[in-house]
Amino acid sequence: MKTWLTACAVLLAFIATQTSAMAAQNLRKNERYCLESSGGRGGGTQPLLCRFETMAQCIQSKTGNTDRCFENPAWR
Repeated sequence: MKTWLTACAVLLAFIATQTSAMAAQNLRKNERYCLESSGGRGGGTQPLLCRFETMAQCIQSKTGNTDRCFENPAWR
């Protein structure tokens, strides 16, 4: 019984690792550039939007003068 539980735990850990790696690959396809927005009237900053394939797409999505686009450091 103990061996069976250990085998199941190892298998689940392997599946979780593979699923996580595949999800990371899928996410990174479209997140080369990020948009950092100001919070508008409330102040502060909004969460980063890292979903742009090109810098031009990011720039077109800016809504204020304090918004900025930059290459996602996690993309590499």
